[in-house]
Amino acid sequence: MNTTNEILLVSFCITSVAMGLFIIQLLLRKLKPKSELGNKIKISYGAWVFFLFTALSINTAKTLDLLGEAFDLITKSNTENTLLNIFQTSSIFIGLNILWFVIWLSISNVLSIILIGKRNVSKEMENNNISYFLIRGVILIGIIISFLTLYESLLRAFLPTINAPFYH
Repeated sequence: MNTTNEILLVSFCITSVAMGLFIIQLLLRKLKPKSELGNKIKISYGAWVFFLFTALSINTAKTLDLLGEAFDLITKSNTENTLLNIFQTSSIFIGLNILWFVIWLSISNVLSIILIGKRNVSKEMENNNISYFLIRGVILIGIIISFLTLYESLLRAFLPTINAPFYH
């Protein structure tokens, strides 16, 4: 990989993490007022943010790995719109990263009902129920890791292709 690709990869990594943090902030907007006790943040809120960010980071690591391959394929294809193709592919990959995270977060919320029952998340946050958020976080990370190969296959479907000449 050349220096330009590395700089672009770092910039898209920062963009992806920033967008992921924004999504986490949107998901936690209802819990934020209940997460503070005086000037301190409750441990249950910190644990939940930790698990959400860890799950998103696992997805982002796989996304950036394949985004590096996509950058190499785009730069080796010698098209005149190389930078535009890099931005399009990066946007698709970052969007899929966020979408994949939100889908599996909602599925893990449904699956956690099987293990810990239907509970009100706001009340659990008010009660500082750390074990509740630990269980939900472990379920989320387990699901994310379990379906990582499927996620890689999905991302590979969006990798650009190089048309190799075929000679008879």
